[in-house]
Amino acid sequence: METAQSITFPPLPNKSFGVAPFAVSATTSSTLPVSFTSNTPAVCMVSMNTVTIVTGDMCSITASQLGDATYAPAMPVTQSFTVTNGPQSI
Repeated sequence: METAQSITFPPLPNKSFGVAPFAVSATTSSTLPVSFTSNTPAVCMVSMNTVTIVTGDMCSITASQLGDATYAPAMPVTQSFTVTNGPQSI
């Protein structure tokens, strides 16, 4: 029988459009690696653990861990944040 595991994925702060790509992190009770996916790829894209903002709107990212021979898959955890358009310059 596989052991249960959980993911800790803290809330993400709001960002402004134009911000440099940034890293996200999460941990599991099993210490197995976490993978990230964007639920809103038109707003934000994820590669490995780096988020790139595409446009202003709500960004939603899910952390998941599929388990292994010892640990069952963890329940995915989703965090969302707002991407503002930022200040305009003339």
